[in-house]
Amino acid sequence: LITPSFTIAHTHLYMALTCGMPPPSAPPKTLIDHLQWIWWPLDKALDDDLVHTSALVGCAMAAKAGVTCIVDLHSSPRAIDGSLDRIEAALDEVGLRGVLGYETSDREGRARRDAALKENRRFLKKIRAGETKHRALVGAHAMLSLNDDTLDALRELADEHGVGMHLHVAEDATDALDAERNKKARLMQRLERLGVARPSSVIAQANELSHEDVAALLSAGAFIATNPRSNQHHGVALGSGSGENVCLGTDGFDGDILAEARAYALRHEEARDGLAREVGARLYAGQVLSNRLFQDSAAPRIVAGARADLAVLDYDSVTPLT
Repeated sequence: LITPSFTIAHTHLYMALTCGMPPPSAPPKTLIDHLQWIWWPLDKALDDDLVHTSALVGCAMAAKAGVTCIVDLHSSPRAIDGSLDRIEAALDEVGLRGVLGYETSDREGRARRDAALKENRRFLKKIRAGETKHRALVGAHAMLSLNDDTLDALRELADEHGVGMHLHVAEDATDALDAERNKKARLMQRLERLGVARPSSVIAQANELSHEDVAALLSAGAFIATNPRSNQHHGVALGSGSGENVCLGTDGFDGDILAEARAYALRHEEARDGLAREVGARLYAGQVLSNRLFQDSAAPRIVAGARADLAVLDYDSVTPLT
């Protein structure tokens, strides 16, 4: 079976080497537990070589699953400068296209926040100068770790380069609670200040946003990247977004987007929300996302003039397939 190749609309290649990593001393009970006990210690352990090696392994895993484009959100607080170049080198070695962004955050202090903004800006300038074939979005961590002045800086950077943003939003209720308790605002007010509702922004998760808020983001041209296996692993809600700009990510789980699609179908069958039948549309939305970000000349279909990124699947259909 030959198909246009797949896109992972949201992932973290730096997590690719976590298979076999010892678990924390106690089982995480909340998303914050997972972040503080597993993922944040991991990203702080990365050096320059591990950034490249993780990306190389993650790209190879994705290519094996028929993926040729990866939208990656990177974090390595002890190895920020040049980190996107190291991921770029891994993408080139495997032969994939990448849409890169560094995960700007205030959780490591002002100096590292500024370094993250600088790394995003440096790679965007590289794209503008025609020095890379890859693309970029302005990267940020979840809203809970972004101060108001950082929202302004991210918005200004995206405006300067005419690009979208890539960040986690409302993976669980923490973003909304933090906005109300610590920032004295509603979450959607903070998102409006950030200016994330723009064409080709990638909003990962959005599990706890209302249908109206999701619809507003989608109508602005943003994409929602839902990640059902990660949601299940972290014990958070299942994303309920629907529409042509809702696509699939793996959130660093691995590079197997077809396994993600299967999980999406099964989890939404369990939820009885009618979305399981849209699994094909979720895969196609990822292809459309990469198509728009790279300004390909034709839609991701097997037709004359379309980009020749193809996946060959070893699949014998049990029903007639045309």
